[in-house]
Amino acid sequence: MTTIGVLLAGGSGRRLASGGLPKACVEFDGSTLVERALATLLQVCSQVIVVAPELLTLPVPTDRAPDIIRMADPPGDGGPLVALAAALSSRPFKLAFVMGVDFPFVTAETLRAVRTGLAVQRRLMRRLALARVAEGTPPRRRPLVCVPSPGGMPQPLVSVLHPAATRRLSELVDAGERSVTAAFERLRPHYLSDSMLKELGVSSDDFFNVNTPEDLAQARERLDSATTARAIPPSPPLSPTAESGPDGELWLGGRRVAQVHAELQASDPTLRAFWAYDMQGLRERATRLRNAFGPLTPLIAYAMKANSWPPILNALAEEGFGAEAGSLGELELAEACGIPAERRILNGNGRTPEEADWVAQHGVHCVNADSIDELDLLHSAAVRHARTIRVAIRVNPNVPIAGHPYVATGHGESKFGVSPKDALGAWRARSRWPRLNLDGLHIHIGSQILDARPLEQALTLALDVREQAAGFGHLLKLINLGGGFGIDYDFGRREFPIEDYAKFVTAVLEDTLVQVVLEPGRWVVGPIGVLVAEVLNVKLRGEHRFVVLAAGMNDLIRPALYNARHRIVPVSPRAGAWTDACVVGPVCESGDQFDSRVSLPPLERGDLVAILDAGAYGASMSSTYNGRPRLREVGIE
Repeated sequence: MTTIGVLLAGGSGRRLASGGLPKACVEFDGSTLVERALATLLQVCSQVIVVAPELLTLPVPTDRAPDIIRMADPPGDGGPLVALAAALSSRPFKLAFVMGVDFPFVTAETLRAVRTGLAVQRRLMRRLALARVAEGTPPRRRPLVCVPSPGGMPQPLVSVLHPAATRRLSELVDAGERSVTAAFERLRPHYLSDSMLKELGVSSDDFFNVNTPEDLAQARERLDSATTARAIPPSPPLSPTAESGPDGELWLGGRRVAQVHAELQASDPTLRAFWAYDMQGLRERATRLRNAFGPLTPLIAYAMKANSWPPILNALAEEGFGAEAGSLGELELAEACGIPAERRILNGNGRTPEEADWVAQHGVHCVNADSIDELDLLHSAAVRHARTIRVAIRVNPNVPIAGHPYVATGHGESKFGVSPKDALGAWRARSRWPRLNLDGLHIHIGSQILDARPLEQALTLALDVREQAAGFGHLLKLINLGGGFGIDYDFGRREFPIEDYAKFVTAVLEDTLVQVVLEPGRWVVGPIGVLVAEVLNVKLRGEHRFVVLAAGMNDLIRPALYNARHRIVPVSPRAGAWTDACVVGPVCESGDQFDSRVSLPPLERGDLVAILDAGAYGASMSSTYNGRPRLREVGIE
């Protein structure tokens, strides 16, 4: 079974007063509403059923023609519910996206977020059901549909349905029901409130519904405003994605950061800090990494701990990336974001029985075992569920790296991995674990590595261990090289030489037929993110200038935890001399300091400051310390 889309393109458009045209044929941004909606659904669905009048001309992309199924509007005045029930009953499916043509701002990212909302809620309800059964109380049944509800107004024509909804909808239609909203109420709906949509990275504005001439005019005005804002100024880059315009304004992903802030604050006047990510920059870095290692066709399993925002996971899944998870929660999130079992890796040095059971039930490409005892735990789970689990043993190569000791994981005193001797012993004794496929070796020596030589040394040791295993008849078919590729936090002075390292790895491994796995995190997402914060106060004390931001160490803990330094820049610099400042947060800790000495222009309360290269280990490590809520995350396209 596959994922399908149902595009409801019927309706005369009488309220829209579209000159006799059906609503679907109304032009918007160079294409008709039906063309726009179809293109969106084709990005997330294997097949799309278009329910439309027979006379409606439907432009079909040549390469996707077999994936588009025309279905005539049902006879009579049944409305969208009858059409939807008929479309869902026409073929089996794994999941169904439903969309009307009159939502011009809904994107593929919007639909993926709604899908994630349904998957997460169903998993949560399953856990609660198991707990209630254990307590002897009847479990609540899981939702069959996920419906966005911006502003408390459900939008059933931008929804995701479970296949079990098909039969119930048909029964309701046969009983005379004609309201989509009323029918969905009978499907145990999960409604996504504004706060839930925010958590999923979706703006409530995405669900703007075009029904009247006034709606259409407002939508076009909004589109014109966004187009003007996205004009990219000629400017030198501050980072791989952030730029300074001719007037000194900060831009990210082709948009003025100040305008992004204004738009967010218009809907939430209390918003004083937020994370922003350049989604196109993310895709470009993913492409660069994939091209660098292209000859090896590796599995690139993105390290979710760097940033697990669902839209980022969705975008990387589209680029063919997998996911490296370090916990049960990350495994479940990877699955909910559509990353298949064959592209999921489980890592970590403290395996739980629940993680082992999940792997046996749901599947992964491989588990990186951090100890020999872990093999017993994994094997027991594999036996219980009659599955075979592929396992790579993590070998500690005793290779030191430069940098903070907290991010060094491959030296002799690190808690991670086993010695080469112990790994070889386990492979010799592999018959003890018949349900484990012990054909992999994993090495990961640390993070924020800028010199490729330690990584090359670790790979050389891994090949030596592989050769020793082959000496007693055990061929290791998989080498997981981990990640650790560093980024430039220091004004363009140095970045990890990814292409040079890829050439070395390719030259060494290309003729070995070994399967290669990479686990990058920081390198992929670090440069695409900024933390934007209002200035709450500027305090002068003697020769010291303290700039107090609305963001604190609970939001970005790296400076306090690792003594890390990030570039800090004004979003809209004022005229005047740049002088040194100590940039701090509002948390009740002396360690709540982003930089003790950074040059900044004159600043006043309400001005905006951006902390660059904050896309990795920023939001994912944030907390609610001091009772401060986590910040909103937004993607800039």
